[in-house]
Amino acid sequence: CEWKDDRGCVRESSFLRNVLLDGLALGDETGRNPYKLGVIGSTDTHTSDPGNTSGGIPLRIKAAEGIGFAVDRVMAATNPVIGAIRKLSPGGLAGVWAEANTRADIFDAMQRRETFGTSGSRMRIRFFGGDLPEDVGAKDNPIALAYERGVPMGSDLHANGAPRFWVWAAQDPNGPPLDRIQIVKGWVENGEQRQSVRDVVCSNGRLPGTSGKCPKTTADVNLESCERTGTEGAPELQVTFSDPDFSDDQSAFYYARVLENPTCRWTTLLANSADRDLPDDLAATVQERGWSSPIWSRSK
Repeated sequence: CEWKDDRGCVRESSFLRNVLLDGLALGDETGRNPYKLGVIGSTDTHTSDPGNTSGGIPLRIKAAEGIGFAVDRVMAATNPVIGAIRKLSPGGLAGVWAEANTRADIFDAMQRRETFGTSGSRMRIRFFGGDLPEDVGAKDNPIALAYERGVPMGSDLHANGAPRFWVWAAQDPNGPPLDRIQIVKGWVENGEQRQSVRDVVCSNGRLPGTSGKCPKTTADVNLESCERTGTEGAPELQVTFSDPDFSDDQSAFYYARVLENPTCRWTTLLANSADRDLPDDLAATVQERGWSSPIWSRSK
């Protein structure tokens, strides 16, 4: 076990992507992938306030104590309890694409892994793969067509030749616009676990360069007021794409990662509320994001 700062015992298997890769390797070895995991997000604040990702426990402290005293406690890196919490985000949210808003339908959707998670944003994400037309997003009913000609996130995809993937995302109605959508791919090649992250669509027509990444967004925030600055960003992004490195002979997984424009981190909001200096060991801004469940492409 490798010990890293105050985050505890961190292994490669602490991270979803590495566990998914282990699943592919075991599938190639044994014929069965035990790590076909869907994605959700959750809070862990123990405040009987599910779904509140606006600040968690630290932002509530100011209501119970003098605001300056409370903020000083939260910002103290040496505090044995709060010192570690200050480096965390308030929590995540689970998104479920169910046929109806009933307990049974929601559990069915979770069982088939048609789910996504966010770092707290109420963005929406859909992800399909299969024999999809290149312009599926421009059709009258793209969702119905994607179900008819492909499979949703959380599914196995049996394709003859390179499949097309379609990803769509919409911003949180009360949040910032979207910056970009990325596709994360994992595969095993000659016994070696491989992975890649590629921007597939970015706001305002920015295009990926040779590195597979779009130029950084010019959208930002004023750290004193936390008001958004810049004009780049999109209320909705969608794209159809094919993997140029697809191989019928390799098992692989693909999932979408969606990034919002930058916003003030909760520690910045908290420091500003009490007229305190920003902590110099924490990022002042954050790009909240969401992740779809994977689609697994099986080798022949």
